[in-house]
Amino acid sequence: MHIGVFTHWTSVVAQGSATAAWYAFALLVAVNFIPVIPIPVIAAAAGAVFHFWVAFLVAWGGAAVGAILKFLLERVLLQRHLLKLSGRFRISQTVLAFLERHGFTAILITRMIPVFPSSVINLAGAVAKIPIRTFVVATLMGKLPTMLAFTLAGSQLRRHLWTTVALVALYGALMVLAGWRLRLRLRQFSLSADKQN
Repeated sequence: MHIGVFTHWTSVVAQGSATAAWYAFALLVAVNFIPVIPIPVIAAAAGAVFHFWVAFLVAWGGAAVGAILKFLLERVLLQRHLLKLSGRFRISQTVLAFLERHGFTAILITRMIPVFPSSVINLAGAVAKIPIRTFVVATLMGKLPTMLAFTLAGSQLRRHLWTTVALVALYGALMVLAGWRLRLRLRQFSLSADKQN
């Protein structure tokens, strides 16, 4: 994305009008395809500019729609080629097998971890044989708490700085715990797959 276009979009969003809400939505969709800045940062900025519920719906809707569109595009264009490539690497076969068996839970949990790259989740979901409906529902549910937390943080930042910092830190700690549990499950799955082979 050209930096001038991005600057224009962000300046329009800062105005806080109805047009600005649509710009913010479009920006969140676009960032899924061309990661300029992290999605939670845009959600927090929307929370600081718009009324809370408007900001939340814009952030959640834009982030989810962008992720789903990218997933569908990658499934159509890349799935066959990447499946062939993944056959050469044992770790990728294990991850894909895990996703095919535990796709909903894996997508749901990784969506809730704001530092986990959305592009990686989209691509892994597109390559694995996760049903489209499963991916869509897990993405909508997984994006909800993240966008809610960061939109709320943005809306409260000026008035309640330390409360906001504490809430974001608590959310971060819970997500690290969830990521650790997912990693343990993946390791157990890998070990049981090795025993069967």
